[in-house]
Amino acid sequence: MAEELKKKNPKAYAQMEAHKKARNAAVQPIDGPEHTKHKWEFEYDWDKETSEIVLRASDTQNDGEYTKNWEARLGKDKYKDPSTEYDRLDKIFSDDSYEIVFDDPSQGAKVKLPITLKFMKGKNAKESFELYSK
Repeated sequence: MAEELKKKNPKAYAQMEAHKKARNAAVQPIDGPEHTKHKWEFEYDWDKETSEIVLRASDTQNDGEYTKNWEARLGKDKYKDPSTEYDRLDKIFSDDSYEIVFDDPSQGAKVKLPITLKFMKGKNAKESFELYSK
């Protein structure tokens, strides 16, 4: 879908990419246990070959010393119509009023456990996804 948008409406595509970069930049590094600096990033896309929504998250620790990556692929096994669901989720993922919460059970250790990615408004999670180590 992103490639189609890039061809059909380059201005809208540029705005979408700028929004993604701004959203990722808004995820500030935090000090975890033992003062490990984390920089979390989230991105999503549509895989037109497999008709799946692709969610990706990464945690870069200590300015690139170590990076963990996770991914979830949401297709017909999860949603009846993944394309329609992508459009619905895009509205949530693009809405700056949501807080992105990364729940990493490894607590900053250099292990790759599944993480939970939540889109929060106040104390309520609007959407929650499990992402698995790549």
